[in-house]
Amino acid sequence: MEKLKYIDLSHSQKLINTPDFTWTPNLETLILRGCKSLVEVHRSVGFLKRLECLDLSNCHKIKKFPEIFVIMEHLSEVDLEQTAIRELPSSIEHLPNLALLRLTSCQNLANLPSTICKLKRLKELDIWNCLKFDKLPEDMGYLESLEELHLRTAAIKEVPSSIEHLSRLVSLSLIACKNLLSLPSAICKLKRLKYLSLSGCSEVETLPEELGSLGCLMQLHLDGTAITQPPLSIGGLNNLSFLSCRNSPQSSTSPLQFLFPLKRKRQEDSTRSLVLLSVSGLHSLNYLNVGGCNMFDGAIPTDLEPMCSLEVLYLNGNYFTNIPSLSQLSQLSWLYLDDCKMLDALPELPSSIEKLSANDCPSLRLFADQFTNSNKLWYLSFRNCLQLLKEAANGESKNIASTLWQHMIQGSQVAEFHLRFILLPGRDIPEWFCKQTTGTSISLKLPSNWSHDNFKGYGFCVAFEPTYKAFSGRRKNVIGVCVEITVRTYSNSEYRLPVIPDFTIGENGNISKEHVCMVYEPFFYRHRSCDRNDWCEIEVSIINSSPNAAVVTKWGVGLVPKSRGVYIEPYDENDDDVLSITHE
Repeated sequence: MEKLKYIDLSHSQKLINTPDFTWTPNLETLILRGCKSLVEVHRSVGFLKRLECLDLSNCHKIKKFPEIFVIMEHLSEVDLEQTAIRELPSSIEHLPNLALLRLTSCQNLANLPSTICKLKRLKELDIWNCLKFDKLPEDMGYLESLEELHLRTAAIKEVPSSIEHLSRLVSLSLIACKNLLSLPSAICKLKRLKYLSLSGCSEVETLPEELGSLGCLMQLHLDGTAITQPPLSIGGLNNLSFLSCRNSPQSSTSPLQFLFPLKRKRQEDSTRSLVLLSVSGLHSLNYLNVGGCNMFDGAIPTDLEPMCSLEVLYLNGNYFTNIPSLSQLSQLSWLYLDDCKMLDALPELPSSIEKLSANDCPSLRLFADQFTNSNKLWYLSFRNCLQLLKEAANGESKNIASTLWQHMIQGSQVAEFHLRFILLPGRDIPEWFCKQTTGTSISLKLPSNWSHDNFKGYGFCVAFEPTYKAFSGRRKNVIGVCVEITVRTYSNSEYRLPVIPDFTIGENGNISKEHVCMVYEPFFYRHRSCDRNDWCEIEVSIINSSPNAAVVTKWGVGLVPKSRGVYIEPYDENDDDVLSITHE
């Protein structure tokens, strides 16, 4: 037993007490994870001088951590996640090389002994979901090697000012610390800090004035705070790449006002909104979420060039009728405008845009030539943009659908094997989808000189109409279809290709009116191993994945020829030529 170095008794459900470890003096690893009946660890564990790792996680009945009787200089990792311990012994100072201490979900833990501040090698301290934990040691600053401090949902009211001495701290998470009132100005001396989250700290109203001195800060999460007054130094965060400050019910004004110098503007309805005057200093920002920030027209500056690195932008849930041109955001790929109820028109978009979601914008109008320069576009969603239904009566909606489809399958800068998706209100299927039916299957006969080198994929279009059942109950319906393809060959064989999974039109909610969904799927995506030159007929079938929520009123399919820079028509089996291409 003296040579034994490793013991793993994980998930020993009937283990109540551990054995005496006196006879295993060379033990290096002790894993008791998930021993849910275990109530006590033998005191001899406190004499294991060579122990390196102790894992008691998910031992729900352990209430006491054993005393440490000798200097355990090799112990570097202690995991007490989801135990019932109420406190740590002051003898924890005898773990001079402890690097990781995990106390996640220790619901009975209220504080830490002051001696923990003597752990000069501690790098990560996790106190997540410890709802009774209400105070950090005053001398936290002595943890000179600490790199990560996680205090999610703790009950602390303040962070000790000695935190300024944590010169190696890289990540500070205070998510949902609802009793936290503020941050000390000392936090601004953490020159290596890269990640800071105050999301859900609903009582925090201000940020330290010198926050801009955190020159290494890359991610700042401020969702659900009550912050209303900005530090003037915020523009100094030159390395900030991620900023999320979705508004919270606690604040009547937008947290956007701390991003840039702002002035308040009185709207006709007496609601206070915010106007951005400058975006200078944020040239590294690539993610910005200001959804639900009570923004009106004029809240976004016309000069956005300083944010030249921005790739993802959330403007959803605001009160714009118009948004200034975004063409200066030359790296912008994803734009979210969902739930902008007053939005009348889309802004001018950069050629870099790939994904645009503008669901639930009932006033939004579209124009057929709006995406002419968007050659990377592969995803468009306009669910419940009901103004488009009003335009359907004079044929405008159908024309827009056709134009969008043509532009997307041309997509000169979209990878040929990339899926493409369009959703918008309407009931008419564009004529491009030459085979249309109200049934469940469509057959496409291929000519004898068929060659997969001439075609790049399928185009599907499905018209949906919601039923009254779509809105019954609390559960939201996912509305969509899945597609099955059967191939018949000249060699008299038949086989099914892999099923194309659901393409949905309502992942997060129901549709209120009829909609048309168009999807392009490349051959390359699923059929790389098939000998397509032997195909003579393709049969396409659809299955409604949510018949109680919506009905398929009509659908169509077409084969997409390989062509770029020209108007692409689908293959029609009644034509003599395999390809039918009309130059613009």
